[in-house]
Amino acid sequence: MARKEHSQDDFSAGMHAFLNNRYEDSTTSFSRVIGKDPHNRLALVSRGAAYLQLMKLEAARDDFDRAIAVDARSAKPFHLRGLVHDRQGHSRKALDDFSQAIERDPEYGAAYYSRSAVYTRLGEHAKAQEDIEAFTLLTEKNVAEYAEENNVWRSHHMTLEDGGITDPMHR
Repeated sequence: MARKEHSQDDFSAGMHAFLNNRYEDSTTSFSRVIGKDPHNRLALVSRGAAYLQLMKLEAARDDFDRAIAVDARSAKPFHLRGLVHDRQGHSRKALDDFSQAIERDPEYGAAYYSRSAVYTRLGEHAKAQEDIEAFTLLTEKNVAEYAEENNVWRSHHMTLEDGGITDPMHR
């Protein structure tokens, strides 16, 4: 139990460091987690993302490869590995990974955006436009869903209505 708690502490420390742009510290914390659990997909993806920020592209790609080997159903490691390939100048490999990410999660807007950027650079403007349109629709959908879920006024009134309570403001 203490080992699991320690891993959670290391993971939290890694996330905290990552969110504060301390990527070297982040990789150190995530490495401790991976040292205890080499198949921790989330720690592998997170450390890979930190390596990507540090432009340690080979190390990042290795972590994304390992995360995919652990669980190939997740879209994120494919997308992030695509970013590595893109930064290395491997446009077709990047496109393949972005497409794999979209196949796994058709609502993963970032993958459409990234794929669109590569298509644009390659002069494949019709495909780029399709992906930007998909990205835009997903963004609008996500904003609408967020607004609906976080509409405090509406939530307050729905709670009152569901409970049969009269709103004191409308007596």
